[in-house]
Amino acid sequence: MVFKAIVIDDEKQILKSLRRLFMDLDWECSFFSDGNDAIDFMKEEDINLIITDIMMPQIGGKKILEYVKNSHNEVMRLVITGYTDEDVFDLIREDLAHVLIFKPWDNDNLLYRLKELEETYIYLKENELYKDIININFLPMEKENKEEILKFLNEEKSIDELIEYVYDDLILSINIFKIANNIELDNKVGYLKKALKLLGIANMIRIIECMKVIDIPEFLKKINKYQLLLDKIFKSTYKIIFKEDIDKDIQDICLFLNISYLYYFKMNKVTSLEDAIINNDYFRKNHEKISYYILKWWGFSKEFCDMALYHHNPFGYKGNENISKIIHFINICNIMLLKEFKYEFYYNNDLDSSLEYLNLNDEHIKILERQIDILKGSVKI
Repeated sequence: MVFKAIVIDDEKQILKSLRRLFMDLDWECSFFSDGNDAIDFMKEEDINLIITDIMMPQIGGKKILEYVKNSHNEVMRLVITGYTDEDVFDLIREDLAHVLIFKPWDNDNLLYRLKELEETYIYLKENELYKDIININFLPMEKENKEEILKFLNEEKSIDELIEYVYDDLILSINIFKIANNIELDNKVGYLKKALKLLGIANMIRIIECMKVIDIPEFLKKINKYQLLLDKIFKSTYKIIFKEDIDKDIQDICLFLNISYLYYFKMNKVTSLEDAIINNDYFRKNHEKISYYILKWWGFSKEFCDMALYHHNPFGYKGNENISKIIHFINICNIMLLKEFKYEFYYNNDLDSSLEYLNLNDEHIKILERQIDILKGSVKI
């Protein structure tokens, strides 16, 4: 397919810069300094992506995005804006922007991000997942959790205190990472402390105030807590066994392995995990791939996305040796934890192959078992 985009910005220098940048993309692009002309163009032409500034004299970017959302809802909506613009938070609240790119940006990073968006768009379209994923830009929070975190943030806590508090709310953590990756655009925001520092307390408050709330079913809370426990076990045991720290830029990967479940439950309103896994054949076979493309959609690094894609099938990964090591260890932690809680369904039961790959023995298994016993009380499942 020929990917078609329009770009709108009233600053001629920025438009000129973007025009040069887009020459490296095999796209069909049109450029406008007046949003009204862009709207007229969209009435006559089909496009896949709109990129617009917000603060413009003829017609503001928010008005343009409202028109696109209402009249061309399958068009990707990407905003280029100053990070402190007030309208940014309206875009979040009203689900007007799918992707936020903050000024100033690095051209190489922006180009990489645009190519990733194209690939993700094509996959989601081909697999009839596009409407589900593109129109959930931020996961809703539990009302009680939202009120508690806002109260906590207003108490002027330190970043370290904030990390511990935010960490226990998986959905909030995911939303924070999403924003932070678009601010940084270097695809290297893989741990919570960096994400929080990028946002700052004041912007954290404003973003959370924009988040919608939802009553989250018990079984979904159980999945969220399982992910938190897996993350704790993975990070703590990895350091004990391998006598080294995990690269900070990928250390919170376990929080995101089942991100596809969060989207699936929101869109389909299923009543149990079994309904999703057993009764939906496509989802059962492609849970990892859906997570992979959601993370690409959000701008995470290739390594981060690959770990989500291969965490149930570590021998399918053929890339970096250190990433392969981490994927195998995630597989081990996952299998052991699933067995501990007697989950009836899991994707991969090949514990021995990953143990052999990493040259781990019975003593290492005992270390893992001890860590599970120590940590499982910290997250009630």
